[in-house]
Amino acid sequence: MLARLKQVRLEIARAEGVPAFVVFQDRSLQDMAARRPQSLERLADCHGVGAAKLDRYGERILAVLNDATDAQPSADTAHDDEQRMPTAEPELAGEFDSRLFRRLNALRLQIALEEDVPPHAVLHKFSLQEMTVNRPQTLDALAECYGVDAEKIGRYGKRLLAALGAAEGDPTTSGDTREPEPQDLVPEPVLSDCHDPGMFARLDALRVEIARADAVSPHAVFPDRTLMEMTVLLPRTLDALAECHGVGPRKLERYGTRFLDEIRAATDA
Repeated sequence: MLARLKQVRLEIARAEGVPAFVVFQDRSLQDMAARRPQSLERLADCHGVGAAKLDRYGERILAVLNDATDAQPSADTAHDDEQRMPTAEPELAGEFDSRLFRRLNALRLQIALEEDVPPHAVLHKFSLQEMTVNRPQTLDALAECYGVDAEKIGRYGKRLLAALGAAEGDPTTSGDTREPEPQDLVPEPVLSDCHDPGMFARLDALRVEIARADAVSPHAVFPDRTLMEMTVLLPRTLDALAECHGVGPRKLERYGTRFLDEIRAATDA
């Protein structure tokens, strides 16, 4: 059952051009496979199924569930989107190249789609930031970057080096000061349709509370888009939260735990 749910999730994700976990996280699919809801009302009780996702994907998920009553349980061992990641942040020094970062991030998103895992399971966002500063040109130099272990070198090293090498002679990543359009993890149409207004209100209340304590504007804590992405991605770890729009190392350290606590409280209720 879980394998069939993951297959339809992957089909939806490819059709919408988003990572599969943006449609539903593994935990949501596991809950569906365990509960086997047979109606939209019951499906809405599963983890991470808000009104927008119920309306957008509910009938298709129910078709799989209703079709698979005789299916055997799957021994699926797919990648968990909350896998342990390095906790220390990299020391960044030198010139940061936003165009190169976006080139590397596009590769990371492509790999994530291919492997049906969240982007931070491929490489942490901070790993890409360090690569744009250090520009490693060998596997040994790449292994010195934050969060890049032997397994990741073996799986992704050559593709990363190819992207880095191509960037060296590409004028769009060298000597061009024009700022490119940002590349967000969740495209605007999906964000507009799938964000959870109820959870957004809870996160907004926390944002206002923090802003008052810090004597700053609420948007100086996080912009609306960041909160909207949190309601779609439902991060459970600091590494996953770092993937959201506008969450850098300082804000992650300053506000991350409080927002994660609020997200957990809302989703576990």
